[in-house]
Amino acid sequence: MKHIGQVVFFAFIILFLSCLSLNGCSKSEKPVVLNETKATAEPDRFTEAIAKMTLRQKISSLIIVGLDETSVNDQVRLRFSEYPYGGIILFEHNYIREDWLVDFIEDLKAISIHEYPLIVCIDEEGGAVSRLPDLNFPSAAEMAKMNEEEVFAIGKAMADQLSLIGINMNLAPVLDINVNPDNQVIGNRSFGNDPEVVSTYGIAFFKGLEKGGLLAVGKHYPGHGSTKVDSHYELPVLDKTEEDLFAFELIPFRNAVRAGIPVIMTAHLVVSGIDDRPATMSKPLIELLRSDLGFEGVIISDDLLMGALTENYSWPEIVLETYMAGVDLLLIGSDIEKQMEAVHLLEAAYLEGLITDERLDSSLRRIMAIQTW
Repeated sequence: MKHIGQVVFFAFIILFLSCLSLNGCSKSEKPVVLNETKATAEPDRFTEAIAKMTLRQKISSLIIVGLDETSVNDQVRLRFSEYPYGGIILFEHNYIREDWLVDFIEDLKAISIHEYPLIVCIDEEGGAVSRLPDLNFPSAAEMAKMNEEEVFAIGKAMADQLSLIGINMNLAPVLDINVNPDNQVIGNRSFGNDPEVVSTYGIAFFKGLEKGGLLAVGKHYPGHGSTKVDSHYELPVLDKTEEDLFAFELIPFRNAVRAGIPVIMTAHLVVSGIDDRPATMSKPLIELLRSDLGFEGVIISDDLLMGALTENYSWPEIVLETYMAGVDLLLIGSDIEKQMEAVHLLEAAYLEGLITDERLDSSLRRIMAIQTW
């Protein structure tokens, strides 16, 4: 019955979008205050800004996109005027020369919604996961051989360099515990196989990033270290219960939340003892992060175009279930058409009452808080 309900739901959404296409759609070291309850203490800062936004601006703000370009041309200007995305993610192909990248970022910020700066993020973990050729920082495994002060200093040095370019959010640290020798995706990206060690160094690293003016993103919730399948290509299944997670995988995330990490990224993996949906699309796992771990910050997805999702679910399922599960920011690293379709899908869901103003505004408040921290 659950499956039939989902089929009917998504068929309805697709039919509704078809109607829209025929009839037209109107264009419509300091902790960060992030949740909707605290944000309401600043009604002039957030409430009035949200009230002035069109539906298209609100929905587009929920999405971070990757771009093929290396400069802002007429096509990019047109795209961002039609779809004012909340942020961009940079990859190696966006880099030609550092001064060109600086200009590219400045030009993108100039065509974004000025009151709330464009999120410019990058995967710069150190070691093999580095997007810029001029950076040379050690991997997490190498950092774990140092002391906390040295790791803090590395985080700050990294933030200093990235901030100069115009980047304001780093998709790091990795908080996964590397316990499976067959793991194809984590390895030396992790600080180790002990949850307390991962906690200690992950927090030191993110505090260094924070000191240098960058937003840190803890990943990959609820923990990718015990899997052996690479979610870039396949859907990993973690055969664990909620109790198992709290005893091990969630320890670094819980400690990072207590230390004030502002953003957490979800993993595309199934925890079979909790839900049959991947964490990114799982309401029970997102609620666990909010309620049980007490996380009040921004929840961002891993790239929604990874094989773990696209090989198992339709694009409407991926986009709608991710947002309706409780994720605030949807990361879509490529494919202009799918990026635009994501906006249309979420707009349709809102217009049909499937996404409420309360739900939408709570995400916008969290996002605005990190944009202006």
